[in-house]
Amino acid sequence: MSLSGLESNKVFKTGSLPALPYYYVSATLDLAGAVYGGTYYFNYDNNYEYASVRDYSNYVVVDENVIISEVVVYANQDIVATDSEAFDVKIGGASHPSVGGGVQIKWAAPAGSAPGLGDNFNESELNAGSVHLFGHEGGHHPYDQPNSNTYKFLALQIVSPASESPEASRALSRAEKRKIRFQGRSLPSGLEAVEEGKITVVLKLYPKFQ
Repeated sequence: MSLSGLESNKVFKTGSLPALPYYYVSATLDLAGAVYGGTYYFNYDNNYEYASVRDYSNYVVVDENVIISEVVVYANQDIVATDSEAFDVKIGGASHPSVGGGVQIKWAAPAGSAPGLGDNFNESELNAGSVHLFGHEGGHHPYDQPNSNTYKFLALQIVSPASESPEASRALSRAEKRKIRFQGRSLPSGLEAVEEGKITVVLKLYPKFQ
């Protein structure tokens, strides 16, 4: 009788491979014709069908059940500005398109940004590509921001550096705010900022509960 235990001490095995603890989400938007102040929503169809389909639901959504680990942003066709006026780009969480309001929580930033700050991108940084390591729940970071759990739709907003100042925000009249609210899911209109270019965002996500 063999006392080696070589046959009886085998680890239990199954035929299935263990699942990875994370997964990737990738989406692309063609920004040709995008306007200053416009917010554009990433979706799994990689187009703007959401602007014309009433019950569209194929958005990229990152809610509080997910941890964002890494965010990669790159131009798979270089961004070319319409004119020489500078513009910045915010990428992160926004409310549903029917609510509007732009990107409220920045999930992506140029390389070298401090974790969690979510700086804006400029044109050259988008074209160079960027990786920013995060580590927070999707949908609501920072946690003390009112209604922050609604900011779970991955979106991109084109802004000029001055447009984020308090003075610029106050410059919006009530009539203009009403107009934005009632536009619903139609694409933004205004002064064109981007002549051509495509942006891809890749998120590395960890489910909170496995």
